Order: sequence, then structure tokens, then C-alpha cells
Amino acid sequence: MLASAPSPEPTSMGINLDLLSEQAILGAALTRLSPLGTAQMADEDTVLYREGEPLDTLYLVQDGSVMTEVALIAGCPGTATPVDIAGRGAVLGLSDLGDGLHGETARTLSPCRLIRLSPAQVNTLAGSSAETALLLVGLLSVGLRHRIRAISDQRSLSARGRLMAFLLSLMPGRRGGAVTVRLPVSKTTLAAHLGITPQSLSRSLRSLRDDGVTVRGPLVTVADPGGLRLAMEAERDVA
Repeated sequence: MLASAPSPEPTSMGINLDLLSEQAILGAALTRLSPLGTAQMADEDTVLYREGEPLDTLYLVQDGSVMTEVALIAGCPGTATPVDIAGRGAVLGLSDLGDGLHGETARTLSPCRLIRLSPAQVNTLAGSSAETALLLVGLLSVGLRHRIRAISDQRSLSARGRLMAFLLSLMPGRRGGAVTVRLPVSKTTLAAHLGITPQSLSRSLRSLRDDGVTVRGPLVTVADPGGLRLAMEAERDVA
């Protein structure tokens, strides 16, 4: 009679696989990774690292938001275009861990509270803890989802809708109350990022006045972020 196969050893996984939403992943990152590093405050418009620099530090965002960007022409920072806007719980530089070089430039969009993490320590911990490895995979999946969402917006939204989505990304989670944000890049660069012409961007900005959006130079005020989000999703449904 054949012996039955041994049951797999139970694993201690504090992260509930049934609850791996984006917010759950980012919350777990804050809880598990914050004690591993050292705190740092960064003013608005601080460059944390530049594309091509050696990866010697990972940054866990505790508060604030950071934009990552890449140069459309290698070695020409003036051609930089936004890739993603990372907020609370994100780990900046994580996707470059295997290369040893930063593939993007990271710049703060607001005053930020950060945790500096050692890449070597994170690598070692991931190799010894299945729970940490799962968390890092989850964080990478969040970043990938953001990029896929941006590509989807390019396909399913008009120029006006893409602009709405970008403005909303500057104020994550805000549903009510007027919010004023500063455009993190020039309007020419923003147009290139959205895949539209500068003229189309100007028309889109004017068209958003009826949705409570006002523009004064680089400052954009949204009277009702929740209403703007509904307007964006309604446009997606029409498309």
C-alpha cells in the first residue's frame, strides 16, 4: 500500500491573499517595511534620484506624492515625460532592484515623509521570508496596474477625459471639497504624456470650466473632485 503524500507545512502568511486590493498591499508595505529603514523629510520638487543613477536606496512613501518620469530622448532631461504618480505605501525604485540602476527619475510633488530602505536588506529579507516576497510582488503588481490603466485611458478616453484622469491622479482619494494642485510638468510635456497636441490640451482645459476646474498658470483648482471623477467615468462609458 502506497504511503500518502505528506501534507504541506503550514505557512505563516499575515497577508490575506483574499484581500490583496491595492489599498491592502500599500497598507501592508507601510506596516512591514517602515521599521526597516530611516525616516527622511523631503520638500516639494526634490529629486530623489535620476534615471541612470546607481540604485543605492529604495524609498517607501509614508505621506505625500512622488512623480516618476523618463526622458523620451536618452540623456536629455528636458524631454522627460511622467510615467506614474506614487503615493502613500509605494516603494520607489523597487522595479529596478534587479538592474542596479534607476530606470526613472523620481521627483516629489508635495512635501513628503519617506523611509529610506537598503536594497540589499530588502533583497535578503525577500529571500528569507515568503511573506515579504509576496508583498514585494504585490507592490510590483500595483505599479504595473497603474501603467496598464494609463494605457487604457489613452485608448478609451478623449483628450478631455485623459486630462481629467491626470488631474485626479494628483489628488488620490479626494472626493469632496475644493483642491488646488500644481501641474508637475510644463503643459507641453503634459500634452506629450497624454498623447495629445498642446492646442488640444488648451481646449480641454477650457472645456473643464463647466466641471468646476479653473487654471491660473501652473495651478489648477478642482471645485469637486468627486464630481470630476463621475464626469470622467461617464465619458468612458460613452466611449
